[in-house]
Amino acid sequence: MSKDYTLRIPSQENVLTYIKNHTTSVRELEKLGGSFWKPISVSLVDFNPRDRAVRIRTFSNDKAKAEDIIINHDQKAYITNSELLIEGTTTECENKLSILGFEKWVDYTQFAIEYTIQYQNITFNALDEIFNDLSTTIKFEADSSEVLQSFLVQFNIDINKLENLNTAELLAKQAGLL
Repeated sequence: MSKDYTLRIPSQENVLTYIKNHTTSVRELEKLGGSFWKPISVSLVDFNPRDRAVRIRTFSNDKAKAEDIIINHDQKAYITNSELLIEGTTTECENKLSILGFEKWVDYTQFAIEYTIQYQNITFNALDEIFNDLSTTIKFEADSSEVLQSFLVQFNIDINKLENLNTAELLAKQAGLL
């Protein structure tokens, strides 16, 4: 199954309860760390994380990867396309981004539980996410934004009115940078 479309909403107990009661599988994902980077001396207003993000994702074994991520939005969800810049240790990734002219603007930790849901004969994922032990969201991944819209309408959630923040935007707003 392709999971091209992503939609993130603030956590809501009624949505989580439904997901937990209708899941076909559940798994706790590895706790991740990471950081987001921007060009040196450029503000986030000018290097807006809504459209582009440079990220180092760090795994539990100190392996890391740095990616340049382009975020494309349709009216309801977003699709990310990433280019791998380097894989290695966290230090190697940080050094590479510094050489490329980037500076770190935020560190983060992320924990998630992934649920696979069968809804109207369509399978998609929902992730119960926590960032920096503060922000709780539900991230949906599906092969079309229409599936997500159809699913969320039963909870009176109009996806056209959602902010639908990607991870970098969420962290920037959490830090008061946007």
